[in-house]
Amino acid sequence: MDTVLKENLVHFPTLYVVSPSLRVSQLSVMFGYVKYFSLSPSLSLFDLHHTHINTYTLTTYTYTHQVAAEAHFKIPIEGNPTLADRPGNMYSTVGEGEKNIGPSIGVHVNGINIQGPNDAGAVNVDEAGFQLMCGGHVTPPVNDNQPPLYHYHKAADCTPAFKNESIPVSHGGMPAVHANLTGYANDGFGIYAFSDVGGVAPVLDECGGHFGPVHDDDPTSVVYHYHATTYTPYHLACQGPALQQCESTQHGTSFCGPGCGGFDLCVQPGTSELSLKQYVGKWNSTWLNSFTVNKF
Repeated sequence: MDTVLKENLVHFPTLYVVSPSLRVSQLSVMFGYVKYFSLSPSLSLFDLHHTHINTYTLTTYTYTHQVAAEAHFKIPIEGNPTLADRPGNMYSTVGEGEKNIGPSIGVHVNGINIQGPNDAGAVNVDEAGFQLMCGGHVTPPVNDNQPPLYHYHKAADCTPAFKNESIPVSHGGMPAVHANLTGYANDGFGIYAFSDVGGVAPVLDECGGHFGPVHDDDPTSVVYHYHATTYTPYHLACQGPALQQCESTQHGTSFCGPGCGGFDLCVQPGTSELSLKQYVGKWNSTWLNSFTVNKF
């Protein structure tokens, strides 16, 4: 087993462990958490685990607790936009996917889980009055069975994918290109930072996703994907494509976006029609014929 010590995306010490039985594995230490990530080709799923080792102080006494609490996710390596049950609830798992953190909608590329927009009984974290550094916070320990857990609600804007858009070009920023990958939703589709190709705003469906290339220099890189936003629900309202049915996935408060003018499918303007058909054709060559599509 080979090991190398390096820094992870948010500049905390990370120990990468390469195991011959797994394609990729990673152990990282952040905020007292040990996270384990593996990519399993036999399952065609991302497999994420992390373990909490916690020491914390209560009001009346100091309480030290060693916890081996595993957070476990299995996420499809590639999302399928043509599934018959789309759109889906933002919190759902897909196919053989698994998770044991109920409010999670996906996982950041640094291994931290991404949760939905609401917390503390409020419709979203802004209404709750949370001031979130880098879009996340720690859930305080409730009891022995629920140790502290750091997680994101909003865009993790201190991480490289977002800093790339906000740092001046003279200092290495690249704001005028498609945003970098920042995480994966439970359905296997990528979540990208704010901007689309050329640095323009993405044209999103009601779920918060769309079809389009994810690399400025490769027009054939068309996939369905999500974009983080600065407004609620911050990442996605449902698992897309929305097909104008986002509201059917909501329970109570609706987080659905406005969509792209009443069309079933939203495609980023400038997208290659041939590349779109080739992408969708991997699953169903006639699927596009069943839906209305915006002018692109």
